[in-house]
Amino acid sequence: MIIEFDGPDRPSVEEFISQSIFGYSDILASADTINGVATEGDVIPDNGADVDLIGTAGDDRLEGVEGDDHIDGRYGNDTLLGAGGDDNLEGGAGDDFLNGGLGEDAAIFLGNASSFTIRFSKTGDVTVSDRVGAEGVDTLTGIEQIVFSDRTFDLGQFASLAALSEAEFITLTEIYVAYFNRAADAEGLYFWADKLAEGMDVSTIAGYFSQSAEAKALYPDPADTFAFVNSVYTNVLGRVPDAAGLEFWTTALNGGSIPPESFVLNIIGGAQGADISYLSSKTDLGVYFSAIKGMSDVSDAQEVMSVFGNQATSNLAGAKLEIDSHYADAISSSDGDFLFSLVGVVSDPFESWI
Repeated sequence: MIIEFDGPDRPSVEEFISQSIFGYSDILASADTINGVATEGDVIPDNGADVDLIGTAGDDRLEGVEGDDHIDGRYGNDTLLGAGGDDNLEGGAGDDFLNGGLGEDAAIFLGNASSFTIRFSKTGDVTVSDRVGAEGVDTLTGIEQIVFSDRTFDLGQFASLAALSEAEFITLTEIYVAYFNRAADAEGLYFWADKLAEGMDVSTIAGYFSQSAEAKALYPDPADTFAFVNSVYTNVLGRVPDAAGLEFWTTALNGGSIPPESFVLNIIGGAQGADISYLSSKTDLGVYFSAIKGMSDVSDAQEVMSVFGNQATSNLAGAKLEIDSHYADAISSSDGDFLFSLVGVVSDPFESWI
């Protein structure tokens, strides 16, 4: 059965519910779909079963209770409350507030992910902005999945991300950029940031990095310690090793005192002088590309470091401009990218630049 709260002669939802003498409460309890409302301020409550709650015009408040409900605000700036059950919440047009409550809940958006920006704040608040359509800026809480028309985004894998300190986040970014010799992609970096926040130590994370296909492509044969040390110096420090450094590290690797999977960590930890400055600039670019701009395109991330160059030719300003150019493309209404940025977790390293 479908109940409609529409048309010029309809009662308000409150009137409908209160007039149980006419059996309205019983009717409401048996409804499969409850449609309304045409004016602002109405409240459509759930009957406790699995139902569809559908708003129309106006700023509505739609409340679920225990069932696995589909709540659709349609138009206006709506408040959707899932309460219990595994609910699907769809704000529709306007700037909406979606609270999934208990259960495994999903926020549903009609467009492709490439049209949206997710912002994840230090406080745990999540906003989803439709950059090209009419779905506005929705605020989410108690939501485990964000469902776009072309992909499902699992928020649960980033549940602990906001617990990281800024120093921890920067350290992880430095390691990420060093291992892959590119700017950090947002989704990949945040995944490991969440693991760090959950208690996984940096050495373990570095071990996973070293076993990735991307790292193996950069360092195909760590057993060839001469080539391995030279490659790491080139990719991480942007220079060739000095004779003393080459001898020290190849001896340590050959003797087994330093395993290949932790060698990059050792290089970072042993950096001095110009090496520290070079690594710091690469880390700033990694933070700016991922956390501040929210980008995840690996090809773009590689281009950024290509522009930055080695220690002798390093071009920080040019690399930042490269990021800004990619960001302008990413927010294009015709051919944009999915963006996932952080708010309040880490500072913009280029905030003072004019």
